[in-house]
Amino acid sequence: MMTREDYVAMRHKIERAADAQTDAQAVQSKELFAKWIPGIKVEKDRRYFRNGHLYRCQQSHATQDGWEPENAPALWVIVPEDDQPGTKDNPIVYVLNMQLDEGKYYTEEGVLYLCVRALAQSVWHLADLVGNYVEIVT
Repeated sequence: MMTREDYVAMRHKIERAADAQTDAQAVQSKELFAKWIPGIKVEKDRRYFRNGHLYRCQQSHATQDGWEPENAPALWVIVPEDDQPGTKDNPIVYVLNMQLDEGKYYTEEGVLYLCVRALAQSVWHLADLVGNYVEIVT
């Protein structure tokens, strides 16, 4: 019979094995990654799971309330979902901290946008980027 310690050790091995995956593989198995929770030390470049998304840590730090990945773009970047090609018929569902690629289509709050200038990490809503990085597609 396995003990709690056995399960914890197994979970640690699973998380370390998941770290070896490419981003494309990782987004297909997000639940294998450590969950973001407040009060833990996180390492630069490791990926963590939170609210259905996979995030990459931009700098090592101790997590805390208010520094959640979706609220701390200096600390986190979202790992993009590769199953969305970013075409007009199949746009990428936009979330904060996402990279924007020129020529791809994105959707946010029911509005379709075309990226006209790449942005490594967007900390704004797409509506705030109209005229600089995106155009509304009608």
